[in-house]
Amino acid sequence: DGDLAVGALEKAEKLTEDEEILADISRMMLSAEDPEFELRLGEISTQVTAGNDVKAEDANFLENIIEKAPLLTEAYVLLAKTYIIWEEDGDALDVLLDGHKIVPEEPEIIENLARVLWKSGEKELTFEYLNNGIAANPTYVPLLALAGLYLAENGQNENAKEYLMQAEAISPRNPVLTQVRASIARMMQKKDD
Repeated sequence: DGDLAVGALEKAEKLTEDEEILADISRMMLSAEDPEFELRLGEISTQVTAGNDVKAEDANFLENIIEKAPLLTEAYVLLAKTYIIWEEDGDALDVLLDGHKIVPEEPEIIENLARVLWKSGEKELTFEYLNNGIAANPTYVPLLALAGLYLAENGQNENAKEYLMQAEAISPRNPVLTQVRASIARMMQKKDD
């Protein structure tokens, strides 16, 4: 019963200020209002992760989620990645900055923000966001790995090694760390050629 669920969730919402719990409540509320919510979000996530083109109506769906449930960080990340697929990096940056204002310590938003900023040549700003993100999330491997990659690309190899060793110690098989290792190997090979 969606209506009963929404009523119970609204009561629960008033009992906490914890952002993670509030995000979970928002997600459950969206599911209670629309039984197809999780299925549709999962389909969009699969499309985006595969790098496939995303329909405009799916982007609108994500925008509606952000409007109704601003603490649901997954929607910001998926919408930003949709814009990146569409080669609209400026819009992706706007979405991620909006998300960062709402949940400033969310590592996945910071990770994607760093990627967009680095791609646009904003090196100083990239490192600023990465440093703040790592300070708030010292064991989040994708942030450590990205910091290592960008420091290596910036010629700061000793600092890069420190971050990469930390990431390796936490999760040696993390997919982002694997991608970063491959990128650094290609970079080293180009220098040798």
